[in-house]
Amino acid sequence: IRVAILKLVYKHNQEIYKSLSEEYRVLAANDASHYQVLLAKYGISPEDYEVGTVMENSIEDLENILKLLTKISITNPTEILSIIQNTNLETITNIQGLTERGIITSQLLVEHQSILNPNSKEYEDFMRNLSLISKKKLNPHHFTSAEEVFVTDHESFTSSIKTLEDYELLSNIKSG
Repeated sequence: IRVAILKLVYKHNQEIYKSLSEEYRVLAANDASHYQVLLAKYGISPEDYEVGTVMENSIEDLENILKLLTKISITNPTEILSIIQNTNLETITNIQGLTERGIITSQLLVEHQSILNPNSKEYEDFMRNLSLISKKKLNPHHFTSAEEVFVTDHESFTSSIKTLEDYELLSNIKSG
């Protein structure tokens, strides 16, 4: 009976050990020094930021964010730092997906970096304008030559779409 009890205790402790070991691994990977090393690769000095502001994203997410920013040609360390302190991987991935589908260009993101900040008015207008385009069943590719309309104030954009409807010109930019 003692052997059976010891085996049961051992098995129970192994499960606890595994979960604690995994938790320790994650905490060790998300150590401040790892963030500093990663950001230094992109020219960002530890003197330029509070460590807590960049540790809001996991080290893996931050690494993916940095790769995506580089992919869309945002390489200035000051701009990168500003973006990573105000965004998350999901937001950047979603918006970067729009560049891959040809709806917007990297240049738009470089010129309007606040689109990458989910708390900014420009991001809100951008998402609402895209939503209106979708709701009206318009082809977003018709806007790529004038993609600035995506970051236009939403009320102005809505008014412009309404004007096109009033003059029955909206059908010219419907998806097919």
